[in-house]
Amino acid sequence: MPSVEQRRKALTSIYFHGRREQIERLSVTVSRRMMPLETAIDVLEARESKDDVRDVRMAVVDLVRTRAGNGRSRLDRHIQRLTGTLKSHYSEAPQVDFLDEAFTRIFDRADRSPQYPDDAYREALAHMQRIHHQHHKKDGEPLTIERHESRSGKAPPFALDGEKADASTDTAPDLFAADRPRQEQELSRPPASGTSGTLFQNVTVKAFLDALDPRKWTDHAPELWNASYLVVPPAAGAPLRSRKDPPEEDKAAKQRWVDRLFYEDVHVLGYDYRNLLLSSFSRKPEGAPDEELTSIEFEYREVDCLNHESKIFGIRDGGIDVDRGGAICRAVDKGVHVEFSKTVRFTEPAFAQSELAALSKVLVPLTLDSWLHLLVF
Repeated sequence: MPSVEQRRKALTSIYFHGRREQIERLSVTVSRRMMPLETAIDVLEARESKDDVRDVRMAVVDLVRTRAGNGRSRLDRHIQRLTGTLKSHYSEAPQVDFLDEAFTRIFDRADRSPQYPDDAYREALAHMQRIHHQHHKKDGEPLTIERHESRSGKAPPFALDGEKADASTDTAPDLFAADRPRQEQELSRPPASGTSGTLFQNVTVKAFLDALDPRKWTDHAPELWNASYLVVPPAAGAPLRSRKDPPEEDKAAKQRWVDRLFYEDVHVLGYDYRNLLLSSFSRKPEGAPDEELTSIEFEYREVDCLNHESKIFGIRDGGIDVDRGGAICRAVDKGVHVEFSKTVRFTEPAFAQSELAALSKVLVPLTLDSWLHLLVF
């Protein structure tokens, strides 16, 4: 059976192939790090019956979006192969045999507007959610994905109540200046950014409370995260204990927090990046029971990238100089609207900066979709 590393690389490779032309304008060598599409499908198909199919679901709906965007029917057989894996996994769902037909109807649409790829993605995701709901025999109606939009760049896909985009900068305070003065790097390559907005019906804010908790990333999104947790606050003025040892986890149960240190260990194609983030997690109205929540917000910004590690080069300091984003989940007239944002820039290893800049164009949509799948499944 394929290893966890191979499955991660397979999913990343599928996202790469959907954005290949854009990415190879940044780096012509990045494709060497990716699996051929056929190989990636082989890896995701090879699984034990009890295995989770999260990565297969993500791959299928991204392939549907790619197919809708470029109109290349050669992707149909790859979609069909992974759909076969899903049919086997969701054998208890009455409508699972109609997945192929559902995807065909998406591709047969005459509409080819700029919004069509996002619409195709939304429809494919909705079909998958319906099958998942049936297979697990969940009570009530499945949630409805009414609208979905994604964009690269800093602007939100659509604002609510006349709100404007966040005007935050690319720098964060260095809380550990006493330990090691932060070496600011003037890089010519801008960070990669993206946002996605999704409108749901037949659901309440409470339903997304667990999925939006960043402490659950490790459990719910293993395709990216090795670790994610709140950090025990250091003593005032104390230096960082070690740049190579993970900071101590704060295991106390918390429903909300403001400006707390958060640690993440995220995997990107053979590299593990260890970040300290300044984070806040809020729920409103404050003190209200879960059933009465009207909004949940999570935001983070990098304080320091402690190190990055690979099997070849070992552990080295730094690796990311910009990393910020978050989620806003709000009750609206037509249901619940959730917006995700992500901005990141890799700096190490220095010899691969052009490839890393290109790879960030894969990591951003992969992260946004990973968060969205947490809500839907």
